[in-house]
Amino acid sequence: MQTAARKHTPRDPFIVATQVAKRQLGMADDDYRQVLSRIAGVTSSTQVPEGKRQAVLEEFTRLGATSAPKAQSANRRASAMEGPFAPKLRALWIAGWNLGVFRDRSDAALMANVTKMTGIERSRWLCNPHDANKAIEGLKAWLTREANVDWKISPRASPWRSVPGYLIAWAQFRLLEPDLLEPDLEPVIAHASFWAAVDTVVGGNFRASFNDGSDWMPVMNHFGKHIRGRQAIAASVNGDL
Repeated sequence: MQTAARKHTPRDPFIVATQVAKRQLGMADDDYRQVLSRIAGVTSSTQVPEGKRQAVLEEFTRLGATSAPKAQSANRRASAMEGPFAPKLRALWIAGWNLGVFRDRSDAALMANVTKMTGIERSRWLCNPHDANKAIEGLKAWLTREANVDWKISPRASPWRSVPGYLIAWAQFRLLEPDLLEPDLEPVIAHASFWAAVDTVVGGNFRASFNDGSDWMPVMNHFGKHIRGRQAIAASVNGDL
C-alpha cells in the first residue's frame, strides 16, 4: 500500500535535489512535471510520496543529472537565473552546449551572452514576454547558424517531429555523422542510422512516439558528450589546449 505524501518544508533535501536536477537538465516546467507524473503519479515534488522519492531521483540521474558540488553551491545561488522564461532559455542554452556551440553550460554564461546578444537587461528578458521572445529567438537563430538546427515544422509532420529534443538530437547526429548526409545517399539511410543510435542510447527502452521532451534528454546528453569529446581532440591536435 502506497504511503501518503508527507508535508515538506522548503528546505527538504528531496525538493532541493529535484530542483537542482531540473536546472542541470534545462528542463521546461511541462517536461519536469511529466517526469514526476510518469514516475510518481503527481506533478509537484511536494506531492511525491515517500516510497516514490528514490525512483524519481534515479530517473533524473538516468536523464543526465548529477549532484551539484557543495563547494560551488554558493556561487550557483549567486548566479541563479529565475523568472517565468528561465526554463526555456536554459533548455536552449544547454542544447547549445550539447551541440558544441557553447563551451560553458552555466547560468552565468547564459545570462552574460544573452544580455550581450540582445542588449537587454536580464531582469527584462527573464520576465517580460516581448523581451524574452527576443532572447529565445536569438538563441534559436544562434543554434541554426552554428549547428544547422532546423526549427521549421511541416504541418503534416508527426507530432514527435515538433519536439525540440528531436530537433536538437537530429542536428547532433548530423554533426557526428556527416558522411551519412552525402547527396548521393538516400535520406532514409541517415534516418535509419539515427534511430538505431537513439535505440542504443536508451538501452532498449525506446518509446515509439517520443512526444515527451524528457525522453530525448539522455539522447542529447549522450550525443553531446561525443561532440565535446571530438572538439577536445581537435583542439589538442591544433594546440588550442
